[in-house]
Amino acid sequence: MTGIYFDTNILFYGTPLLLHDDFLKLKNNNCKILISEIVSLEGKDRNYRIILERFESLSKVINDEKTDLYFNTKESIKPDFDLAYKKSNERIDTFIQHEMEAEIVLNPFKDNALEILFERYHSKQPPFASDPKASDKGWKDTLIWLSLIEYAKTSELDEFLFVSNDSAFSKYKQSLIEEFKEKTGKKVDIIEINDNHDLLKFLGIEKEKAKSDSKGISEETIKFIKQSIREVMTLYTQKGEIDPRPPFRFFNNVTIEQCERFCDEILKCGDDYLFEDRINIEPILEKCFGDCHVIGVLTPKEFNNFRKCWADIKENYQDKKNAFLTAIKDEFNKMVSHSYIDDLPF
Repeated sequence: MTGIYFDTNILFYGTPLLLHDDFLKLKNNNCKILISEIVSLEGKDRNYRIILERFESLSKVINDEKTDLYFNTKESIKPDFDLAYKKSNERIDTFIQHEMEAEIVLNPFKDNALEILFERYHSKQPPFASDPKASDKGWKDTLIWLSLIEYAKTSELDEFLFVSNDSAFSKYKQSLIEEFKEKTGKKVDIIEINDNHDLLKFLGIEKEKAKSDSKGISEETIKFIKQSIREVMTLYTQKGEIDPRPPFRFFNNVTIEQCERFCDEILKCGDDYLFEDRINIEPILEKCFGDCHVIGVLTPKEFNNFRKCWADIKENYQDKKNAFLTAIKDEFNKMVSHSYIDDLPF
């Protein structure tokens, strides 16, 4: 059995690269899923900063005298930061316990962390950078790495795989592997992945993705493309519930050129979202199509799937690009309206 140990950026920085079905495949193929206590806390800490920023923005609106004049917000709106942060933590715990079904690898350095970190930092021992001019980055990475080493010393597992989306580990892969072997007597490998298929392919659970050839696009990719188009047309409320109303409304018919620009703008967006975030694409739609009305938001899963789909088509299936854009155009043009109920004079 292999212990699969996940770095923070795989789970909490951006859209999670693996979801429940992926974790299930791992467990069904003799893998044990591990997550550092530090990774869990890092995800919660990032959410804390995001929630705090949003509450500060909301407070400015609530305390604005003009807003209060019209809506009496000081009496009607009482945001509860502590409750929001508690709910956020509960969602992360639920994800780890029920989506990942992971074992928590505890941080064994709570009493002497600073001493250990300073020692490794001053010697620039990976995952601290070996470059003397490098920045101080690597504190949390080091604790995550050392926690795995301590866990492995007493674990029944003989093989481990450290999974990251961060070059801080892959850059010093050989040095870290040698340290792990020396301190635990066990094997570890380190891989940097961009999506779930990278990991499943590395473990031999899935085969190499089919490429476009004389036989055309693979059935797997066709299914993913259709799913991605449907998903980007499905918007959600801020609570994560599907909004039954038409997701977009446009004043004029859209063109293939506008749709291509829309896809490229989505591709330019970063993916620095947590699984509970909601993404408003109205600014992108307005930039590409002009005036429009958007009801609801996208979840990171739908947003990221669409980005991956368009990137795959541009890279591997240029001959299918026009068909994809035509499908997007046809769907958008079903949502053209020359008047809105909201525009009625009452």
